[in-house]
Amino acid sequence: MPLVLIFLALVSVDMLHRHQAGLSRPDFPPALAPQIQRQILRQNRERDGLSFAHAIILPAMPDELCDPTEHAWLAAHFPNASEGAWHYFWRDKKAWDTYELRLGDGRTVTVYFDVTKIIQNMPDMTKPPPAPTSPPA
Repeated sequence: MPLVLIFLALVSVDMLHRHQAGLSRPDFPPALAPQIQRQILRQNRERDGLSFAHAIILPAMPDELCDPTEHAWLAAHFPNASEGAWHYFWRDKKAWDTYELRLGDGRTVTVYFDVTKIIQNMPDMTKPPPAPTSPPA
């Protein structure tokens, strides 16, 4: 039993280290083209998604790949978080998805995704909704 606990502790420390060092690579949906995967990783190398200024920018892709791509990024960067509310809204002429996550230590964070380039490919979604939802406080 003590060896199992030691092993679990080492795995947890390794996961924390990989997360802090930015070494986690998202397990993107198989249908997402490799060049788009590389673009997401390259374009967001210095971004953590924890504010509008550091939002994860998603390139143009089919809408049905947006959610799985966001979830893959969240799982890679916040592996032990539980997902809370999701919001879609417009701000400063950009379309945003946000996810509220509860971290293992009890803190709650909001992760921001700029989905403007995806929405631009959807003719019925290119204008803000009449009463946009507000971002989380």
